[in-house]
Amino acid sequence: MSEANLLFDEDIEIRLTHCKLSEIMRGVDKFSTDMQISGWIPAADYPAGLSGDSVLRAAVLCSKYASFSVANVAVTVSAKGYGNGRGLFVKVQFPHHDDEADEEQ
Repeated sequence: MSEANLLFDEDIEIRLTHCKLSEIMRGVDKFSTDMQISGWIPAADYPAGLSGDSVLRAAVLCSKYASFSVANVAVTVSAKGYGNGRGLFVKVQFPHHDDEADEEQ
């Protein structure tokens, strides 16, 4: 099982389970990409003020095969509840940053 610990502005901290990191397309041109951290959290553990635009101060994702960390990035947060006691599915999206592309400029 993969987990992610995320710390947002104003010391809001959440822990996601069954999470994954994905690259998603945005825009009409389909050349721009965002990254998305998504996973589950019990509804009772989700902070009421965490929605929309925020700053992700630190995030660490750990899985069986790899780990990933990110810090100080502007994000958009959304959460959707599902029935049957599954809790909330949380999506945290942020712009993809390509170090190699930056070096070429």
